[in-house]
Amino acid sequence: MNVDQDLNKTRKNWGSLMGLQFFLFFILVVFAGCNPDDQEANGDSFDREAFLVNTADNLIIPAYQDAVVAAEDLCSALYDGTLEEARAALKECSMKWQAAAPFDFGPAINRGLLTTTNTHPCDTIEIEEDILNGNLVPGLPTTLDRTGLPALDYLLHKGEWNADRLLHASYLAGYLHDELQAVLDSWVDGYRDDFVSRTGTDIGSGVGMMLNAFNRTYEGNVRKGKLGLPAGVFSFSGNPKPHVVEAYHAGDWSIELLDEAMSATERIYMGGDGVGLDDYLQFLGDVSYGTELDAEIKAQLAAAQAAVLTLEDPLSDFVVENQPAAIDVYSELQSLVILFKVDMMSALGVIVTYQDTDGD
Repeated sequence: MNVDQDLNKTRKNWGSLMGLQFFLFFILVVFAGCNPDDQEANGDSFDREAFLVNTADNLIIPAYQDAVVAAEDLCSALYDGTLEEARAALKECSMKWQAAAPFDFGPAINRGLLTTTNTHPCDTIEIEEDILNGNLVPGLPTTLDRTGLPALDYLLHKGEWNADRLLHASYLAGYLHDELQAVLDSWVDGYRDDFVSRTGTDIGSGVGMMLNAFNRTYEGNVRKGKLGLPAGVFSFSGNPKPHVVEAYHAGDWSIELLDEAMSATERIYMGGDGVGLDDYLQFLGDVSYGTELDAEIKAQLAAAQAAVLTLEDPLSDFVVENQPAAIDVYSELQSLVILFKVDMMSALGVIVTYQDTDGD
């Protein structure tokens, strides 16, 4: 009996010793995984404040400033210019808008700027009624497709140009200018400082808000809105929807606007001449989600931009007559969604806070 008790005691001591050794091993592994070198490799010591400062001062605020000036020029052209001058000013305003559109957060999303500025296609029947009745209330969910650039595109390119159309176009252009100015003022008067002070990667951080807006607008408004929908990618029948192209009534701006949107996408990723997302990924080091991902994104950006230039205006005709070619270009744009939304967001530790209904 004593021998059995001694044996059981020995087994218990041995089990305790093994448990202690396993616990110590586990602690060592945990601490080894949390050393400063690994934290740096995970991007924790990346200068996110410098990134946010560059984004705010050299990308966001200048984009809104340019859009405000372009809207002012449009108002002036409508006031004392010819119809052709007004059309040229509208095109310039549409081009400048492409650089501001991706920053749909903070002051912009609070005012619904993205939807009031460029919800297309516009409702031409309602616009004609607005011209007659003069009781349009901009900014409401029910009037989004009767305002902004698409409505102005219709007014300046379709129908008989007369005093009533001029008056309505001037009203819409004035509203567009005032909304852009209000967002710019908010950025300059305090939001900029708040934005650059949020240096984390959580949901309320500057990086988190900016990257979610960047991904959401690229996925929904560039890839889908400018090409995927017109090409029939999202229709149940698979048939093209030529009437939903951007700048449908102008006829020959659609591809230029898409190309400009792609240039804006590249500029944001590269940070212009300053600290960009490419620098952030490169900081992570020579790993699959660092420098390799950066190289892959840059290659796909170049491929997508080159593909866009194979399209031909009027895009509304092209998606019907050359639908397979249009879908091929769409596929190049889609490849960037995976790289931006899935791989890059994962690499930077930023949570995707929006949902899409068409998958990735």
